[in-house]
Amino acid sequence: MTRRKVNLACITDDSKRRATFIKRKNGLVKKMDEITTLCGVEACAIIFSENDPQPVIWPSPRGVHTVLSRFRRLPELEQSKKMQNQESFLKERIQKGQEKLKKLRNENRKKELTNLMFQCLNAGQITDNVGMNDLNGLSWLIDQNTRQIERYMEENNAQISSKMHALLPTPPPPPPPPAPSAAQRIPAIYVGPVGPPGHQMMLRTHRGILLYTWPSFALHTHHRFPLFELDESVLYSMKMKMCK
Repeated sequence: MTRRKVNLACITDDSKRRATFIKRKNGLVKKMDEITTLCGVEACAIIFSENDPQPVIWPSPRGVHTVLSRFRRLPELEQSKKMQNQESFLKERIQKGQEKLKKLRNENRKKELTNLMFQCLNAGQITDNVGMNDLNGLSWLIDQNTRQIERYMEENNAQISSKMHALLPTPPPPPPPPAPSAAQRIPAIYVGPVGPPGHQMMLRTHRGILLYTWPSFALHTHHRFPLFELDESVLYSMKMKMCK
């Protein structure tokens, strides 16, 4: 069973006001005791009543003096930073109530426009009782729904793309470049011997000066010495020492 909302106004009936005071005072003292015990904080309460000249002091006069002394030692700005009286409390509640009311009005207006939109869709045309304000609201609602659908589609496409990318196998590495054909020949010019005769010779090609051991490559005699043609496959597979 939900609690009935209390009307925050002074009770005019004396007997009801005294009964409410006793009940609320006992509840406040109980809550003060609970918060200090459970949370380990310092708190005090001083309650004056119109029917009792002596105020209600909790937890004790010494405890009240300790809490008030600590409060007075704070800077003036810190003292009033979170201070709240009945007027400021009521203003805060009124502001929160107005914000809640505005939110509920916007939700109700959106529901009304949604119902109107479906009525127009079912009828196949805009009904005659729709005014300019409703038309502007329908245009805004359609734009909002379109943006929301587009956002959902982008999120779904991104999720599908990520899942497909995770399922696809890793592509194999590219194959190495093929070795040059043995039929390809490059021109070479004989420069001279290196070391003892018949062991190494020096040739000049478009790659620079190359040193070769005589029996380790295929050399084809050109019709005009000292020009040669050297197999490209041999150049590709041999370890050459280049002198530039």
